[in-house]
Parts: sequence; C-alpha cells; structure tokens
Amino acid sequence: MKKKFFLCFFFLLYIILLVSACSNSDNTEKKNLKDTALPEGFTLNNVKVATEEYINYRMWTEPDRLNESISEKSFEPYIHKNISMEVRQYEDVSEKKLYVKANIGEWLLILTTKDGIVYGDGQVSKDERGWPQGNYKVVEDFSVSVKEAQKPNYGNSPRKNKMIAAAEVYLRFVLCEDFPSGAEGEKWLGARVYIADFFEYQDIIMAWIVRKDGLASLFPVGLLEKGNAFEAFGAKGYDLEHVESLDPNNRGRFEFEQQTKDAVLEFTCE
Repeated sequence: MKKKFFLCFFFLLYIILLVSACSNSDNTEKKNLKDTALPEGFTLNNVKVATEEYINYRMWTEPDRLNESISEKSFEPYIHKNISMEVRQYEDVSEKKLYVKANIGEWLLILTTKDGIVYGDGQVSKDERGWPQGNYKVVEDFSVSVKEAQKPNYGNSPRKNKMIAAAEVYLRFVLCEDFPSGAEGEKWLGARVYIADFFEYQDIIMAWIVRKDGLASLFPVGLLEKGNAFEAFGAKGYDLEHVESLDPNNRGRFEFEQQTKDAVLEFTCE
C-alpha cells in the first residue's frame, strides 16, 4: 500500500514539474517573439524603462510652475495615475527610432537608441516638425504609473568618467587661463565651476561658472568622441546677474539652482 502511495506521489510530482516547465517555456517563447517584432536594440523592457525615465526627467527639469499655462505634453496632472501607451513603428522612419502614443494628448514620444542606450528624445505634436509621416504598425502596448518627480538616475561608467574628465580639462583652460588673461580678467579669479550631472548619451553637457560678484554664466560644453577619448568645445550660453535675487520661478534661476545642486563635479581656480 505504501509503495503504491509513493509511486502515485512521484508520478503526480513529475506531472506538475512537466506542466510548469512547459508553461515557462511558452512564456519565454512569447516574450522572445514580441521582442523580435521590435527594431534591433529595442526590447519591451528598455522601451518601457526609457518611457518612464523620460516622464520623470521632463517633470524634474520642466515643472509646470515655470510656464504660464500647462502644456498638453505635461505629465504633472497625471501624477498617481496610469497612462496607456501604444508603441508605433513607422515605415518611413529610421529603424533606430520608435514612437510612443499616449492616451492623454495628440503627441508622440520619440524613442531612439545610441551606443546601446534607449532613451526618450522629446515629444512632437502633429503640427510640429518631426511628426512622422506614412503608415505605421503598433508593435506593443503597455501602461505606466506616473510618480512624483525625483532626481534622475544619470548613471556612472568608465566612458562617462572620460566625458567628465574632458569637460574638466577644457573648463580649467577657459577659467584658469583664458578668462583671467582677457578684459576684466580679475573678476574671474576665485570663480567656481559646476558641471551638471548628465546622461551618457548626451553630446552637450551644462556647466555653470559662478563669480564672486554674483554673476552666473551658463557654459554648455560639447563633447566629440574620438577613439577612446573625448574632445571638448564650448557652445553659446548666457549670463545671469545677481542670480540669487531673481524670482524662484524664473527659468534661469531654476536651471542654475537645480544643475549646480546636481553637479557631478565642481572646482575653483585661484
């Protein structure tokens, strides 16, 4: 009797394990089939993660309080709510791009890939340049829950460290050698430099040079990759006089305070 019981027990256990294995195999196969429908470099997971990161980044860097009216592209009204997303692939668009259509407005989120990183590259409305033309197919749909904005996870890597180092070398030349040798060079002595944190896929990063007299100068730095190194160059920025006296909702002051607070590196030339 006991022998029959144990035989039945092991037979049932075998059936359960077999069914479970088949189920897992089916789920894996379905997941792989969905991923193969996407262009190279895109997966269901990195598309959703990139969408969530973009939503957070936009709310972190472009809060509604800075604008006179709330844009239809804003996500703040949907905090603690779910948004349905439809992933589109357009026929006449590079395979390095996908578009995400949300159920909250007539715009598309552009997703692109660079150096193996999938990220949101802005939103475009029908009446704006950049709206894709031609037919499209829906390759996937998902939903995201909009959370309160928090500092983005900009990430770290050896490559990013090289980008920071190149920007530092360039800015030290500008601040410590070039500016002091020019007109009113003494005003730049003791100024402090802040390099704002950034995502590795960005070609231009932001730096602020803050003088002792209260002048804050936004100094964008372009980065050009050459082999295993980066070459830095300056781009046009703007100056803010007595930045601390500006209205807290002034866009310039907001960007200054946020980017210096989130600095990945800061230094002073004496």
